[in-house]
Amino acid sequence: MIRQAHRADGSKEHPYATLEAARDAVRSVDRTDELTGIDVIVSGKFFLSTAVVMTEPADSGTPQCPISWIGAEEGAHITGGIEMNAADF
Repeated sequence: MIRQAHRADGSKEHPYATLEAARDAVRSVDRTDELTGIDVIVSGKFFLSTAVVMTEPADSGTPQCPISWIGAEEGAHITGGIEMNAADF
């Protein structure tokens, strides 16, 4: 049986693998229409090392189209930090 690869599209069936990919998809949404908000449902486990997910003011949306990052019912776990060596001090 040949298994067909599916491209991530942000749906529940084909979610993005990283928070950065979800952020980039949200940034690309045309907000000039009658869009009243964007909900990003986060599920699974993510480790943040040096990545910064939201760095632009537009990442939180606008009063007309706010962007909400929401933990899924089954949960979401985000941890991380930057490793520091004693020699760095």
